[in-house]
Amino acid sequence: MSYTSKGTGKIATYWLDKSGTQVSNTVDVQQGGGSYYRSAKQTASKSYVCLAAENNNYTSTTYTVSGYWDEETD
Repeated sequence: MSYTSKGTGKIATYWLDKSGTQVSNTVDVQQGGGSYYRSAKQTASKSYVCLAAENNNYTSTTYTVSGYWDEETD
């Protein structure tokens, strides 16, 4: 996560989602913290998934994030 409107060093929680079902473990990603790698669950194999995220302190605050996701990285 290269940017978040929450500010430098803030954290967001990410996971893979397949039609409303979580198909990976969550990972708390810190802005500017480098690369994070997690495996998907078997139910994600050869399926269309999306990268889901939420505010890590579970409030209804909306903010913007940006960064890079490489879905083919082992």
